[in-house]
Amino acid sequence: MIKRFIQLIRGQFSRQSPPQLSQPISSHTPHTTHTEPAYTSNSVTYAVSRAEIVSQLNHTLQQPSSPDRFSHFNYQQSSRKEAPASHADTIAALADAAFLYERQRRYGEAERLYKQVLMLRQQRFGSQQICVAESLSELAALYRFQQRYDEAHPLLQQALKIRQQQLTNRHLEIGINLHHLADTYCHLRLYGKAEPLFQQALVILRQQLGSDHPKTQLVYSGLMQMLATAIESGRFDELTTKLPPLDLNPPK
Repeated sequence: MIKRFIQLIRGQFSRQSPPQLSQPISSHTPHTTHTEPAYTSNSVTYAVSRAEIVSQLNHTLQQPSSPDRFSHFNYQQSSRKEAPASHADTIAALADAAFLYERQRRYGEAERLYKQVLMLRQQRFGSQQICVAESLSELAALYRFQQRYDEAHPLLQQALKIRQQQLTNRHLEIGINLHHLADTYCHLRLYGKAEPLFQQALVILRQQLGSDHPKTQLVYSGLMQMLATAIESGRFDELTTKLPPLDLNPPK
């Protein structure tokens, strides 16, 4: 029966391939879900609009052989002062550049900028802001894509802690964070740690998105894959989930 259970899971739930990184981002819908905390100053004027920056970055993305224009940004001198590196719009532009580096598979450069954005956000806004959790998650996503799971999981743990402090318990972002951390633990073969996070993520996503939503189905698929892997590796006893009390053998 266990063998049949594994076969059913393997046949029904297959891991999805990583998303393709080919579509330019929109200046109206940046890749992050939150803007930086409000910041105004009579002594600073941001001279280049966010839309213009994203437009230029997308133009560069379409010309991978062109000279590098991501390593610095030429903000025009205004009548007052040039925007400092800690300005919210400057940080957001650097985050966009890191994202586009990642899409070009220039992972070393993307990592450098993601770390810079994380540091600037921590310095400018404090270590417990949602925008810091986003930076942690973005850097962790880069590590996960490169299968650097040992480096990804502490970042996801830290991001989850911030979100749990700042958001409601059933917030969608917490559910997604839980899923990413569970999947990371699964790749590290820490099934006992992965399973309760999968379960918590599934509860939140079912509540917020519904059982038929693709994201909910992805979490459910990940949980089923983990159960099958744990059975095959002889480590099912690490989990709290019980085999379903069903005869999974096909009828004769």
